[in-house]
Amino acid sequence: MDYIEAWEKLNEKKDKQQAVMLHSFKNPYGFRININHPMVTKKWEAFKKKNNIGKYDMTDDLRDEFEKQFMKSRYYQKLVAAEKEKYGPAYDYIYEPLLNKAVWKWVTI
Repeated sequence: MDYIEAWEKLNEKKDKQQAVMLHSFKNPYGFRININHPMVTKKWEAFKKKNNIGKYDMTDDLRDEFEKQFMKSRYYQKLVAAEKEKYGPAYDYIYEPLLNKAVWKWVTI
C-alpha cells in the first residue's frame, strides 16, 4: 500500500464525515494535540477547570503543559492504539511526518 492508497482508504468513510484526528497537523503555534477531538475535549475542559483557567486566561505555556501531561497518560496511549486500529496501515503514512517533526524538535532543543 502506498501513500495515495492509504489516504484513499482513510477517506472511504461510509458516513462521509470528516475524520477528527487525535494530532493536529501544520499547527502554526506548534501544538501537537487536537483539542477539538471528542475524546480530548473532555480532558482539556477538566484541565482548564482544575487550573482555574477562564476563557481568555490560556497561555502557550499552559497549553504546552496540558499536552505534556496528556501525552504521558495511559488515556493518550489508548487513544493512539484505537487510531492505529481504526486506520490500519494508513496510520503510519499519516503520522510519520508528524513523528519525525516531533523527534527533530526535541533533538534540537
